[in-house]
Amino acid sequence: MKNKLYLLIKSSIILGSVLSLPLQVTAETTTYSSESAISNFSEPPMSISSTNNVSLSSSQSETASSNSTSNSTESSMVPLQTETSSTPSIPETRAADINAWIPDPVLQEIVAKAIGKTKEALTQEDMSKLTSLYIQNADSAIASLKGLELATNLDYFYMNSNNQISDFSVLAGLPNLKQVYLMGTNVTDQNVPDFGTTITRLDLSGSSVTNGVYDKITKMTNLESLVFQSNMNITTIEPLTVLKKLNELRVQFCGITDFRPINQMPALTQLAAFGQNTGRNDPATDINAKDLNYDADKQTIDIPFSIMPNRMTNYDGYVPPFTTSNSSSQTYLDFNGVQLDSSRLTITDEGITVSGVSQEEFDQLQTFEYNARLNNPSGTYNQPERFTFYAISSGTYLHQFNVQHIIASPGVTIKYVDADGDNIHAPQTIEGNVGDQYDTTTADYQLIIPGYSLDQTSIPENAKGSLTADLQTVTYIYQRNVAELKAHDSTIYVGESWKAEDNFDGGTDPQGNPITFEDVSVVGDVDNTKVGKYEITYTYNRVPNRIWTGDHATVKATVTVIDTEKKAQPVIVKYVDPAGKIIHEEKVVKGELGTDFDVSGKEYQPAIKGYVLDEKQLPKNSKGSFSDKTQIVTYVYQPETKPTTETSDSSTSGKPSAPTTSTDSSNQSITGKISDSNNNVSPAGSSTNLSHQTVTTKNTSTKLPKTGETIVSNYLIAGICTLFLATALLLFSRKKIK
Repeated sequence: MKNKLYLLIKSSIILGSVLSLPLQVTAETTTYSSESAISNFSEPPMSISSTNNVSLSSSQSETASSNSTSNSTESSMVPLQTETSSTPSIPETRAADINAWIPDPVLQEIVAKAIGKTKEALTQEDMSKLTSLYIQNADSAIASLKGLELATNLDYFYMNSNNQISDFSVLAGLPNLKQVYLMGTNVTDQNVPDFGTTITRLDLSGSSVTNGVYDKITKMTNLESLVFQSNMNITTIEPLTVLKKLNELRVQFCGITDFRPINQMPALTQLAAFGQNTGRNDPATDINAKDLNYDADKQTIDIPFSIMPNRMTNYDGYVPPFTTSNSSSQTYLDFNGVQLDSSRLTITDEGITVSGVSQEEFDQLQTFEYNARLNNPSGTYNQPERFTFYAISSGTYLHQFNVQHIIASPGVTIKYVDADGDNIHAPQTIEGNVGDQYDTTTADYQLIIPGYSLDQTSIPENAKGSLTADLQTVTYIYQRNVAELKAHDSTIYVGESWKAEDNFDGGTDPQGNPITFEDVSVVGDVDNTKVGKYEITYTYNRVPNRIWTGDHATVKATVTVIDTEKKAQPVIVKYVDPAGKIIHEEKVVKGELGTDFDVSGKEYQPAIKGYVLDEKQLPKNSKGSFSDKTQIVTYVYQPETKPTTETSDSSTSGKPSAPTTSTDSSNQSITGKISDSNNNVSPAGSSTNLSHQTVTTKNTSTKLPKTGETIVSNYLIAGICTLFLATALLLFSRKKIK
């Protein structure tokens, strides 16, 4: 028993010694893995390493417990071997991680070199140490900047290579970035980031940006330095006037023509703008061949420099001259794409004379191109006082021309006449060349002429067109304006005062000037003591008895005098046949004394069954004014003429004829009220039925005899009656004889 207990205790001691060492090794391994995890911001390496070591230790412990004590030392060495073999796997995990957050291998090398580590040892925590980054020509294979978003302390970014990067937006999110150099042809208007107010220096030299990039640059309000070297697509600096902190501008070898905007840049003290190459992107200019001053006798062409557009201009308006050297390295001139020999060129400050130009060569000249250096050395132009550096020297100019051999047109003459064809304004002319378009429908040619108005119904067909080799005439006809007068009708009561001015509303003369009451004559008067209507005539004559001048106008007004003690009586509309018999219910129309009425409309000419309105006997008093006496308006209707043709049997349809009904319309007042014949008024819209008449026809047979059948029956009955009467008389006479 004691021996067994001894063996058990001994085994426990051995097992404890075996288990103790692996646990220590595991702890060391865990500590190492944990450090790696912190530096890599990743837990898996630590957990994997810890799990492997514990598992291996447990396995070896089990082996040790089953083996003899002599094997315990060997078992304890297994975890050490496991730790050694697992250590190389940690860099491989880091490499996989860096590919996830910096996928571009070239950028990995650049960042690692800038921080001073190998890319295998680079961690995300290291990115905060990055303050500047350089991408050189040797790094042309770089294609992505992903991962730089972790470089939150990056202050300086320099790229001077044509590479594969197309997205630079990651740079816009770096809070401490102040200086950015994006120098490569892969930099465009579209991929330049919106840096906003963070950066102070931007260099886009050698890039592919154009003037369109200013939409982003003008928002960089803290920008102090801007560089655009070697970019002929930059042709203006005018948008930069909004950058109030900009003190340095370097635009050497661009295509800028106008430097006057620097007068609106108060902070700017340095301008490097030498070597401008202007005109490369300008469209060709059309020029008339006559402007080349061809001399057929001398066979020369004179090209004046005054026709050259978009020349470089200094801040003070000074335009540097072109070189006067005819050397091919100084001046280039071609006709139709073929360079002219310098010996044919004579150049002055005013222009170029080309010799040896035959008539044929001139007639075939379609294009020419001029390219020359500027005679603009340092010291020949002014410099703004506040500038510490200012250079716009050297430079070249290039421009192309399209030569148009044009024939001058005699043009178009625009005439202005009245309705009689007399001129009322001096004519105008339009000049140009054959084929040029013209338009006389604008306000420049459709003139406003006092006293006249353009006749819009007689606009000439050639008001628009093309100039031809023949003189054309466009004639605009104007109508003389007429004087206009206005007056109004009125109603007054007996005894009420009235004067002629009361009904006159003024007017305008042909020139649009007002016509007052003093300018008109008045014919007619109003007797305000007597009821009645009075017509007043107002007349304007600027020149008496010269109505044809158009300065004549007449207007009439009616003044109605009514008696307040008298009441207006209605107008009664009656409907009769030719014999004077009333055939329809009459209508009563009411109104105020002196006001007008009109019962000539269709609403007062109803359709009456069996009758037709006699258009030849229409009443003459259907229009008038209400008075203190009742007025009768009578409409005469003629009976309808019955058809004389034989009609078909109505029974053939198999349906009985329906009874007919007729309803007369009720009386209606012009005042908007409905009244009966006794002038009892009901409100409009009332449901009161003032007149309702129904005529019913009894249907005695479902089948009517034909016209022929009816005549035969009548004759038969008459014959029988005659025969019966003759027989009776004969019998009566015989009895009397007896």
